[in-house]
Amino acid sequence: MQGNQAKQQSNPLPWLPGWLKRLPVKFALSQLIISALIVISTVLVLLSIQRNQLLSQQRALNQSYGQVVTARLQEVTSQIESLVSTMANLGALYRGNEFALQASIKSVLELDTQKEMITGGGIWPEPRAFEPGKILDSLFWYRNGYGELQQLNSYNEQPQQGYHNEDWYKPTRFFPADRTFWSSAYRDPYTAEAMVTASVPIWQDHEFIGAATVDISLGGLNRFFRGALKDLSGYVFALDYRNHLLASPWEDEFQDNTQEKPLSLDGFHRLERLFPEFQFVGEALRNADQVLIQQANQHKAFSNQQLKSLLGKRDETDAALLNTIINNSAREWPANAKLLLTQELNQDPLLKEPALVSVFLMPKTYWKIVIVTPLSSLKEDATLIAGKVGIYLVAIQLLALLLLFLVQHRLFIKPISRMAEALRENNPARLELDARDREDELGILADSFISRTRQLETTMASLDASNLALEQQLEVQYKAQQILKIRTEQLNALMNHSQNIIYIKDLTGKYTLVNDKYCEITAHERDQFIGANDNQVFPLGLAQIYQANDKRVINNHSPFCSEEPIATPLGDVTFQVTRFPIRDEFAEICGIGAIAFDLSSHKRQEQQLEQALELQVDLNKRNKRTIQQQQQQLEQLETLLQQAQSKSQLLSLSTTLMQEQELQLPNLFGQLICELSSTFDHLGSQLFEPDIGEIQKESKELILTESARLRHLLALVNHPQTEVKALYFDEFFFHMQALLAPAFTETNVEIRAIIEQKLLPGAKPWQLLLLFYPLLRQILHDTPQGSCITLNATKMDEHHFETTLTNRRETDPESAAKEHSATDSLISLQDYVRLKLRGEMTLSVDNDKHCYIRLVLPLESIS
Repeated sequence: MQGNQAKQQSNPLPWLPGWLKRLPVKFALSQLIISALIVISTVLVLLSIQRNQLLSQQRALNQSYGQVVTARLQEVTSQIESLVSTMANLGALYRGNEFALQASIKSVLELDTQKEMITGGGIWPEPRAFEPGKILDSLFWYRNGYGELQQLNSYNEQPQQGYHNEDWYKPTRFFPADRTFWSSAYRDPYTAEAMVTASVPIWQDHEFIGAATVDISLGGLNRFFRGALKDLSGYVFALDYRNHLLASPWEDEFQDNTQEKPLSLDGFHRLERLFPEFQFVGEALRNADQVLIQQANQHKAFSNQQLKSLLGKRDETDAALLNTIINNSAREWPANAKLLLTQELNQDPLLKEPALVSVFLMPKTYWKIVIVTPLSSLKEDATLIAGKVGIYLVAIQLLALLLLFLVQHRLFIKPISRMAEALRENNPARLELDARDREDELGILADSFISRTRQLETTMASLDASNLALEQQLEVQYKAQQILKIRTEQLNALMNHSQNIIYIKDLTGKYTLVNDKYCEITAHERDQFIGANDNQVFPLGLAQIYQANDKRVINNHSPFCSEEPIATPLGDVTFQVTRFPIRDEFAEICGIGAIAFDLSSHKRQEQQLEQALELQVDLNKRNKRTIQQQQQQLEQLETLLQQAQSKSQLLSLSTTLMQEQELQLPNLFGQLICELSSTFDHLGSQLFEPDIGEIQKESKELILTESARLRHLLALVNHPQTEVKALYFDEFFFHMQALLAPAFTETNVEIRAIIEQKLLPGAKPWQLLLLFYPLLRQILHDTPQGSCITLNATKMDEHHFETTLTNRRETDPESAAKEHSATDSLISLQDYVRLKLRGEMTLSVDNDKHCYIRLVLPLESIS
């Protein structure tokens, strides 16, 4: 009965019929399964070999497609590079001739060279490189909706957003002459055109003076790819060096379901989000970028310090890629198109079938050209070959299986069945007979089975004795665990109910045990302490104190007592902390324990006593100081009474002077308007002269000159504009110099200005106009013809700047009379500077008759 139950329990598949459990059936089924596996594996191997051969052919075809595409594209980019290099050479040649440069650049852009792809271009000089005084001086043309070139001056009207900081301009400083930098894709803020820019630096006498650019429309690139790849069964798209889409099989207005935004200009990551099948391509592109970055770092032409100003505020990856382009361009690598990777795509989102993806790196532009071709024909050919081979293999395997079954049944299955029958009938004599009659492995098996049966009986007896000893040992261990549990509970109760702080750290300073009182005082959870060190829990200053005392215990191998502050929500509280070493079974220090007592009440009493003494001493000092202050106040009241009378008189004089100076603004406007009116009257009279041709030319120049003076005057007196945007002193003096330009030209006097940048005066521009206009007119009258007036403006400190005017004075009698009449005017200006502008004005003359006028004016305070 027990034997049957054991047999049922050991049977893992009781639901199988009996004939399936027989050994001959199992042998036959095993051979059938093995044969099927052999046939399937053979077909798969043949399929894989054939597919690999076809795949290698497709890879070679993809590489040929890539070489054709890159060659055609390189031909186009080479023509554009030659065009922009010609513009750079023209910029250096006509540096000082703006009209010739404008005509030349426009003529070059009108050439038929890739005219359908070029959307604009121009020259972008460095500040004051082409014309002194001009910071933004670009000459830029773009094609309007009718395909006509139109000059755009918007870049020169944004001084706060100068083109010198654009991504297509700054890197050209690190490129040699006639070497082109291709920017990443972007949308122009003024023309709203999606484009890339080819930039070539302009060098003259080893000095960087600007850059020449040509803008290429992304729409033109798309049209180029669609026209050049008509015979390709797949499709192609292009990426810039930052993996932004330049051209793709989608139209420019293709949009996803979440953003109303064209797919062009976006990074490859957006394409990965739209089509998850491209995620492994994106990862491969990023890996290829890292390899290019590492190769460039091994052949650096520029150090990181040299490129710091260019790469400082960029994203780390963008900075590394731009660094790679600059260093690779310096060594002209790669010289030809380079195959970066070739991979299979299980399901292409456009072709809707498996495809092969190849990525090529373009030289000079560093664009990545991605070519995708279908693999459906490969799969069909490989499947056809594998099907034919599989039919023959199945027939051969069936014949071999039948022959193998007959041989196995005679040699193995029949003798094993006879031995199983003897065991079932409990007939050991028959087993011994088979073991003695057979000398093969089956005979050895029967003999070994008999021997193992005898050994099993002996082993079962010894196993019973071992089980009894093991039960006794388990009982002893259980009692020891119960005692350990009670001791642990007692220790935890002692720690958690103690009113003192208790904690243990390991030798690295990490907490391994803290009691509830420590958590309560510091307002931290126990999980915040366990496994953390003092730097992660407490402020840095307290953590350094705790760590220093821990090291003292470890180094001295003895306890240490000290007073330490502990951070609590109510502030730092002083505790008396006793630290002691904890040793293991080998008497080695394995940790540090600590018990802390609160000393805040004792400290509070000591502080109260000290504060009471300090208050008493301070009260005595205050009484004495109060008496002295009262005496000083009496003396100050007498002094203030005397000063009040003199200040009243000074205030009356200051008010009168300020009113007189404020009236000068209408007088100044009247004088300037009279000059302009006289000029325009003279201009009107000339228009009626008989010889009107030459007069008309002079009249145009005069109108332009006087109109410019009016604009400069408006910039100085336009109150709302100057309130919104303050004028720096160099900008103010630029307008002032233009306003007085006719007077300087008439007297043949040159003025030289050396002004420190970013000087923001505290006075309004119209107030400075009231000072500098009469002052410069007075100096101009005192200066002989052909001489020079020098102006220097520098920053003295955080609140003032100094301006010095220098000229050589006349010495004839008529000049002496002028000097006498000018003295009163200068004195009036001195009072205006002192009382209205809160500054200082001094006048001095040296032995060489050089006159020095020094002005100290306040700067605008920046809060």
